[in-house]
Amino acid sequence: MARELTKINEEFLRGTAAEVRAQPAARDAVKGEITRLICKASARTPDDTPLQEAVDALERAGMAKMDAIKQVARQRRLSKREVYDKMARGESGQFRISSTIM
Repeated sequence: MARELTKINEEFLRGTAAEVRAQPAARDAVKGEITRLICKASARTPDDTPLQEAVDALERAGMAKMDAIKQVARQRRLSKREVYDKMARGESGQFRISSTIM
């Protein structure tokens, strides 16, 4: 979003639509001409943090486990079930094998 283009108080707000909308909404007043500039989202760099670590970090930040799984799933464009199953098997998709000797 651009405000007051070509003027002394020129301002640009960048981010997702929700982020850009929240910034002026938090102010007492927004004056001047406003222009919305919309472009195609750039490709995200893949998050190579192991799923379990990503979920654990959100939990440490105070998020409930299921909400953390949902958020990680959304960020990686996976279903909640896929994230849960991959965490249960380990990041590689292989089942974890116990090393107990009988």
